[in-house]
Amino acid sequence: MAVALPAHDGQDGSINGQQTGDPAKLARALLTIAARDQPPPRFIAGADAIEGISAKARELLAQAEASRALPGRSWVQRRPS
Repeated sequence: MAVALPAHDGQDGSINGQQTGDPAKLARALLTIAARDQPPPRFIAGADAIEGISAKARELLAQAEASRALPGRSWVQRRPS
């Protein structure tokens, strides 16, 4: 069953026109990406966003490596390269 959600009205301050960054620089980056024959599957705008995603990727990789190291995990096989 679908649950109706209230419309986002921006009152939480997330969209207030005061975000950091340079909109013109973002527009240029998006146009550059759009013009590529093979654009990247994801575009992360902003150094803070890149750092946050990089940190999450490191965390997930550490979790995967820790899982691989658990005893009794002989059923886990590496995929061929």
